[in-house]
Order: sequence, then C-alpha cells, then structure tokens
Amino acid sequence: MKKLGNTFNSLESKAIKQTRINDKLKEKFEKTERDYKQVKSRRDELIQENEELERKIDLLEDKKVVYADILKNDYGLTGITQEEFNARLVLNRIENDYKPRNRQQGEIWVDTLKNARETKIEPSRLERGIDKAKELLEKVIEIARNMSRGIGR
Repeated sequence: MKKLGNTFNSLESKAIKQTRINDKLKEKFEKTERDYKQVKSRRDELIQENEELERKIDLLEDKKVVYADILKNDYGLTGITQEEFNARLVLNRIENDYKPRNRQQGEIWVDTLKNARETKIEPSRLERGIDKAKELLEKVIEIARNMSRGIGR
C-alpha cells in the first residue's frame, strides 16, 4: 500500500509539473498568436500603403510623360544642361520656402545659381534666387554661430 501511495504521489507530482509546463506553453502560444496577429495586421497595412505609393508613382510617371510631350512638341524643348537642371531645382526649393539643411548645402545652392548665369533661366529670377540663397546661407551661419556660443540652446 505504501508503495502504491508513493507511486501515486510521484505520478501526481509529475502531473502537476506537466500541467505547469502545459500552462506555460499555452501562455507562450497565446502570446505568439497575439504577436502574429499584430505582425499580420502591420503587414496588411504596409501592403496597402505600398499599393497606394505604386498608384502615386504611376500617376507621376504619366504626368512626366505628358509634360515631356508638351515641352517637346509644343515648345520645342528637347533638353537642358545639367547646370540649368540643378539651378532650376534650387530655385524651386528657394521659391517654395525650403531652407538649406546646413552651411555646406547653402554654399552649394549659391554656387549652383551663380554658375547658371549663362543658362536660359530668366536673369532677374536667377538674381533674386542668388540673393535669397545668400540670405539663407547667412541665416544658417548665424544659427551655427549662436549654437556654438551657447545661445539658442
């Protein structure tokens, strides 16, 4: 009888341990299932976002084709120099209130516009852009000076 009691106690102890293990595994499984649902939901969001971006890219590509056609067939413009291309980008940024991120970029903007004086960009627009680029560069330099002095922290 004692032997039977010991066997019963041993089996009961093993069953309790197994129950604990099963409970832990169940918790881990439930956590994994929750994580999987979150990852799947995020994946679905990203797929949807990607599809939207692809639609926007397609639309932009279509617009690019149409504008290139207008420039070529209606205005006879088949291309521009790299200098003019770069200067027009800088002018567009300046005219749309973008600011240079740092001194180096500000200096590049000024140099780019100065080097575009022999392009087909309307001269008064270019000069206004050069003046504004210099002004923005001075502001960036002033901010850097103030930060190095501890002002503006």
